[in-house]
Amino acid sequence: MKDIHWHEIVMGVIIMILIYICILLNRRRIKLQSELYNIHNLPAYTVTRRVNRESKPALASLTNNKRADQQRKPASNPLSEQFLSNFNLVINTHLGNDQLNIDFIAQQMSISRIQLYRKTKGLIDCTVNDYILRERLKRASALLTDSQASITEITYQVGFSSPAYFSTVFKARYSSTPSEFRKKTVDLA
Repeated sequence: MKDIHWHEIVMGVIIMILIYICILLNRRRIKLQSELYNIHNLPAYTVTRRVNRESKPALASLTNNKRADQQRKPASNPLSEQFLSNFNLVINTHLGNDQLNIDFIAQQMSISRIQLYRKTKGLIDCTVNDYILRERLKRASALLTDSQASITEITYQVGFSSPAYFSTVFKARYSSTPSEFRKKTVDLA
């Protein structure tokens, strides 16, 4: 009788160790791939208890609610504001450079590419490449409105390497080609 009881205890401990190892491996996988479930911020015993008690969709909804709460909090950290200021300075200074990309920005800011991704993830509402594109289009629209430079010149001034690509991206953003946009703004003025 004691052998059966001892065997059940040993098996229970082994199962708990295997569950814990699975959770640790799952956390690592989730951290590396994405933050879909965001369980790496929860203590291991909480995750173990919830996995045993609830289904995976329920756990996903719990962690997604936690993520939504985290996203609602504004980042009013002075260090974050300083980082964002430096980030914008690098982008605006080198916006005309068609080689402006994540590696270039990370090098200019003296941080790694991964650290740049992490820091910008919560501070801007898009990827770094989308942010660069948005800033280029913003400057292009200002130049189309305020200057008499040709569209090709503006294309190269804002860092696009191809006027055709610039026109395509501009039309997708503003629902009109650069020449139509310029004509509309001149007509309104």
